[in-house]
Amino acid sequence: MTNYQQKIEQLLGAKKYVELISYLEDNIEYISQDKLGINLFWDVVPQLLLTQRQKALSLVEKAINYVNDIDECVKKLDHVYQRSKSKFPDFSLQLLELCINIKPNDLYLEKNLVWHYILLGDYQQALTLAQQIYTKADNLGLKVYLHYLIFEVITAGGMWDILPQYLEEFKLNLYKTIESQVAPRFIEDVFVSITPPLIAREDNLSQNRFLQNKIAELFTKETRAKYSSLILSLSKQNQVKKDNIKSTKKLKIGYISSALRHNPVGYLSRWLLKYYDRDKFEVFIYLMSDDEDDITQQWFFQNATKYRKFPIANIPEIVSQISQDELDILVDLDCLTNHRTSQVMTFKLAPIQASWLGLDSTGIPTIDYFIADSFILPNNAQTYYQEKIWRLPNCYLAVDGFESATPKLLSKVDGIVNENAIIYWTIQTGWKKSEKSLRLQLKILKQVDNSYLFIQCNGNDKSIREIVQQEGVDVNRIKLLPFVPLLNYRANFFLTNILLDNYPFNGATSTLDALWLNIPLVTRVGEQFHARQGYTFLKNLGITEGIAYTDEEYIQWGVKFGKDEELRKKVYWKLRQSKKTSPLWDGKQFTREMEKAYQQMWEIYLRENAS
Repeated sequence: MTNYQQKIEQLLGAKKYVELISYLEDNIEYISQDKLGINLFWDVVPQLLLTQRQKALSLVEKAINYVNDIDECVKKLDHVYQRSKSKFPDFSLQLLELCINIKPNDLYLEKNLVWHYILLGDYQQALTLAQQIYTKADNLGLKVYLHYLIFEVITAGGMWDILPQYLEEFKLNLYKTIESQVAPRFIEDVFVSITPPLIAREDNLSQNRFLQNKIAELFTKETRAKYSSLILSLSKQNQVKKDNIKSTKKLKIGYISSALRHNPVGYLSRWLLKYYDRDKFEVFIYLMSDDEDDITQQWFFQNATKYRKFPIANIPEIVSQISQDELDILVDLDCLTNHRTSQVMTFKLAPIQASWLGLDSTGIPTIDYFIADSFILPNNAQTYYQEKIWRLPNCYLAVDGFESATPKLLSKVDGIVNENAIIYWTIQTGWKKSEKSLRLQLKILKQVDNSYLFIQCNGNDKSIREIVQQEGVDVNRIKLLPFVPLLNYRANFFLTNILLDNYPFNGATSTLDALWLNIPLVTRVGEQFHARQGYTFLKNLGITEGIAYTDEEYIQWGVKFGKDEELRKKVYWKLRQSKKTSPLWDGKQFTREMEKAYQQMWEIYLRENAS
């Protein structure tokens, strides 16, 4: 072992990172003279970047002339970028720009830069860059992805005036891709998650499910071809397991997700971990991330039979571990929100696979069931789903309640609202927010004196203000609220009189938050999963006030709630009483219903596979 190797390992082992950076800066030219030395240097760099961000970044900038393998170097720096982009966005931007300097015109890095500008809220810069990349697109697959990327930017940024053009081109290229039966290169891993911005624009169950199902077929085919040797190995193992199935035993249930933390998925799924029957079930948690917090520890880690964490998306490693656990049922909690989870679901790692919670179901052919209820999907929905729809007896989810922080009294701090004002609030942001819904909400505001609309906004303020002016509403009656952590936005519900739901992409967790705090809801009912969230919640609460089946009814209910104090009080008391009786607020009963569904699924499986 050379002297510099000993020195580096000594300082690294002692966690003397600042001293190590100084040593490397002084000796980089000497260390780089042999291949072993420069490889060791780049092996050490990721740990230094994660612990001593700016100092280590300066070191890397000095060392970019000493790179033997550009691809490997960028791969290591990108790993650091992926782990730090959410917590340290400014540092991560510098790191990403450095990668682009090392490897210019790299599409993967450039698209990451677009996403990073979205993360920073710089939508105009994101759009400019995405359009520049689009001009270089030379194949259908790339155009599909770049249309999706531009679509994400303009919806997140509220640039609704240019949306129709890109929407039609996006759909056209999706149909062309399906017809070609070839998943787009470069994005085959994420292709399954490409439709959410479309379902947030058009409430068209048949069209959107057709596209999603066909995309999922291509995604599954590409994933299984990519890991064909692993698939072959698993098929042999699964045959042995199938031959040894026992009908009387504890069922082993696996939940896989990237969001078991302070996140809607974490908040809504945790009750299954608290209340599951330990005598009848074993629960395995598979966290597809290293992003953990107190919710993760308190609700998932402490309650699971087995807790597995995969901070790095090594698909063969993840698949092998889940296979070894010999699950009976594997449940996807992410549902279109994490493509790595979707990749894992294509391997069919349990006799029964189901999707629940995240977004609409993926349409992946290896998933057997989509867990729903009698209201969240229309009666004819099975026609459009690849998965068998399993309807629970009550709501498709339930909670025991929510935490909230101390209210930030916006009305007093900002001085824009008087004591007797009627406060409407709309929460959906980014690609979920609809221009059409905003215009309906402004029509409500015009008919209710002394009323104000609070808009949760992380996009283009100018675009929203232009629509307000077009609808003839005084801009002083609009309050644009910046994005805040979940606990804080919940606290601000104490200032709200009425929640105006978005359409066609309803709120879910945010709507439950409002209902839990006894705030009346106005919701527009549609035909697809995301357009029926508010509907199923109100039906399960026994409340009809606020359910609108047309745009006109949406406006009428909004005006009624604003003008009629007695109506607001009536619904307030109904919501208070619902805490005692409604299945929506009973996490324990819901867990029993889910467990009964699992047992019935297992019985069906045993019957169908009886020798």
